[in-house]
Amino acid sequence: MYSVFIITNKKKFVLATYNDFNPELSDQTKLQLILNGPTVPVTVFEQYFKAPEDFEIKTYKSGIDNALEASLEVNNINLVQANKKATADARVPVLPKTRKPRTKKTTNEDQGL
Repeated sequence: MYSVFIITNKKKFVLATYNDFNPELSDQTKLQLILNGPTVPVTVFEQYFKAPEDFEIKTYKSGIDNALEASLEVNNINLVQANKKATADARVPVLPKTRKPRTKKTTNEDQGL
């Protein structure tokens, strides 16, 4: 069974992740295992080893049957956090504009007529 975890630094969101840890492990052990993993951003890793007492892990959701559902839950958390940050910065995210592909007008000469 998978669980989704939220890691915070001084009560600010840092990382959302999922794993299939044994639920009997302590929160500190889970935090160390996650932050020593290969998928953690370097900046988070460095911050943790400067001040590990500032970091906290909370189980957001547990009992998830498969990794896909857990991954979707993590993505939803990250989207919500990104939207909160964007509105706090008073910036509106702009989606890139797509342009129509250029097409060449065909003439009778191009068609071989």
